[in-house]
Amino acid sequence: MKNFFTRFFFILLIIIFLFSPKKIAAQQLKGETLEGRVIDISETGEKIFNDQHFPYQVLEISIERGSLEGSQIQVLNESGLDVNNLTVVNFRAYELGDRLRVYTDFNQEEERFFVIEGMVKRQALLFLLILFVIAVLMVTGKLGLLALVGLAFSFLVISRVLMPMVLAGRPPILSALISSLLIIPASFYLTHGIKNKTHSAVLATIVSLLITMLLAFYFVNLTNLTGFASEEAAFVSTMSQGQIDLLSLLFAGIMIAALGVLDDVTVGQASVVEELKLANPKLDSWTLFLRSMRVGRDHVSSMINTLILVYAGSAMPLLILFFDGNHNFIDVIELEIVAEEIVRTLVSSLGLMLAVPLTTFLSVFVFKQKMFKRS
Repeated sequence: MKNFFTRFFFILLIIIFLFSPKKIAAQQLKGETLEGRVIDISETGEKIFNDQHFPYQVLEISIERGSLEGSQIQVLNESGLDVNNLTVVNFRAYELGDRLRVYTDFNQEEERFFVIEGMVKRQALLFLLILFVIAVLMVTGKLGLLALVGLAFSFLVISRVLMPMVLAGRPPILSALISSLLIIPASFYLTHGIKNKTHSAVLATIVSLLITMLLAFYFVNLTNLTGFASEEAAFVSTMSQGQIDLLSLLFAGIMIAALGVLDDVTVGQASVVEELKLANPKLDSWTLFLRSMRVGRDHVSSMINTLILVYAGSAMPLLILFFDGNHNFIDVIELEIVAEEIVRTLVSSLGLMLAVPLTTFLSVFVFKQKMFKRS
């Protein structure tokens, strides 16, 4: 079995890197993002529109990175209004010395314009990443190091295989499936080793992922989702000149999100079966299954709560709609952006619940066949 999984993984790896697209067939933007430092605030004040006050600044910025490096530009920093006269651009007052990212391009009159994208964030992100890596290594040691290698490989597959395939016009669902078949064995075996326990988790994850996708197909069609729930989706459609199917992209996103949840559950449940059997080798298969499921039910219950809370934290502005006096509960769940997240969360939860008995069954079967040895 070890030879089978090893050969399967490397054959799939070779196929993907031989046939993955080399060029990204997307509409290229002509603009450029510059980086610079605020060296002067030449003007501050407020603009009045419909009896509302909107602050603004005129910033002098010295460009430190980009085609205009070494030059100084003047940029207007202000809040804005949409067509319904609602404030949609939050104003942030910048100070001397702040490092900013500034987008520049040319309008139809071939005049250059500048738009502030925000502060430079990569130094803070790098510090957070280093802190995360140190914490992982301190708590988990060698196992954590292997997990980080698996995480890096997953990121590599997403950035070098999944994204280029989708942008090249390949079907997003097929692209996500191929990427998942690369990520699953690599991350599992790198972290947990080539063992029968890991084989059970890999197989259970793949089957659960396929079932989750079938559920996603059914409920996305049942709820008549279109994939155009966000501004980002509309931008992707425009950028790709309609070559990327947004509904398929929604399915692909559900698949990748479900994979992250299933990873934790299947490996954890396989480990539970292993430890229970090793603690009491006389357990028959049915008893082992029932006792493992008791632990699995607790794990699933906590994971479902985690999924809901993670979504609640990331979608706080949407949840505020529930308390808006102009919207009732029915109106809110009918919004596509809300319905899409409900389907995504509940479908992933269904896949999670199915993965526990499936993983338990497969792991018990491995013990029954006397194939399992403790590492």
